[in-house]
Amino acid sequence: MLNELFKEIRRNYQLLKKGAEVIHRQGESTAGMRGVIEVLFEEGAITVPHIAKLKHVTRQNIQSIVDQMFKLGWAQARPNPFHKKSVMIELTPLGKKAFEKMQKEEMDYMKKLNLDISSKKIEETKNFLDELNAKIVDFLDKQSSAS
Repeated sequence: MLNELFKEIRRNYQLLKKGAEVIHRQGESTAGMRGVIEVLFEEGAITVPHIAKLKHVTRQNIQSIVDQMFKLGWAQARPNPFHKKSVMIELTPLGKKAFEKMQKEEMDYMKKLNLDISSKKIEETKNFLDELNAKIVDFLDKQSSAS
């Protein structure tokens, strides 16, 4: 049953990724950029390695996305008071506006799905996925430190 659950989670991830591509096809963002801009919007100014850790991807992958965001004027670098070489990345006002526009477009599309799911069920599912993800992260952290 656990294997079936993971299969559905992967399927859901791919559907959401495809949905983001469809919704934002006219825009300048990619699915990867969408993820990074969300982290910066929620976390504020953080380093590329920190974003990579939160997204569970390579620093190089995040740096490439951040470079694209710099070109669009959505992000900027500022000095890091804790590290001389690793700068802090933060959204510009234009980047914040772009993310808010993305969110609005996504919510407009979600309303078209006509989901008949109670808030309670959504909250229970979110809490379950939070718990599952925390266990997976803990497991992966232990595997990384063991090797």
